[in-house]
Amino acid sequence: HFQMLARALPYDRARQLARQDPKRLETALLHLAGLLPEKPQEAMEESVRHYYDQLAMLRAEHFAGLRILPMDWPMNGVRPLNRPERRIAGISRIIARTAADGLAGQIYRIWRDPLSLAARRKALEEMFRIPSGFWGYHCRWTGNALRRPAALIGTDRIRVIIGNLCIPYGIMQARHERQASIEEGVFTLFKHFPAAATNRIEQRMLERLFHPPFPRLNFSLQQGLIQLYQDWCRDNGACSFCPMAHYMEEAVFTGKSRG
Repeated sequence: HFQMLARALPYDRARQLARQDPKRLETALLHLAGLLPEKPQEAMEESVRHYYDQLAMLRAEHFAGLRILPMDWPMNGVRPLNRPERRIAGISRIIARTAADGLAGQIYRIWRDPLSLAARRKALEEMFRIPSGFWGYHCRWTGNALRRPAALIGTDRIRVIIGNLCIPYGIMQARHERQASIEEGVFTLFKHFPAAATNRIEQRMLERLFHPPFPRLNFSLQQGLIQLYQDWCRDNGACSFCPMAHYMEEAVFTGKSRG
């Protein structure tokens, strides 16, 4: 669904809309996704109606001829905080925050700047700690408001974005420009980057490869466990005939390594 949205509203156009007005981009994406109601709903609270009217006015002024994409959003089992309306709002705010230089440009500037490890990590994290506004207290157009504001992008999700987007991009660009010092800085942060929330794959691999007490996870170890699972364990239910299992037994438990 989000891939369809990206194709319907290319990034350069999204940046242009965000520079004009961040709410204009949010309106366009919600309208394309079919998640901005055609008319006010009776169950809307007053604060919801006020925000809806703002977006509805922007739609009428700028996107009256924009066709809604033919998509059906699966909502069963989706946690309220993960609903697509909030995800779209988060995307809109990130694009708006980085619209001047572009997301890639802002990420790489953080890698280029002479920052300490802690300052660089903070700069990357702060790029995605965006103001929540209306969607900080709401998950949908109807229903009760949240008692406490909830971030559009939580800490664990920010770490996943940095680890899977910012770090690989920094490595790629540094190698493209043959900037060994920048590449070294990226690797240093990767080596010390804290773990995100543990998932079932990582827990399963810890139990397969280590004896309790298990090693403390950081992000690089999490990625290694996931890679081992993808390469060796996903289609192999047992360790008996797995060469990686025997290698790990030698390398980890006896201290011997084949290089």
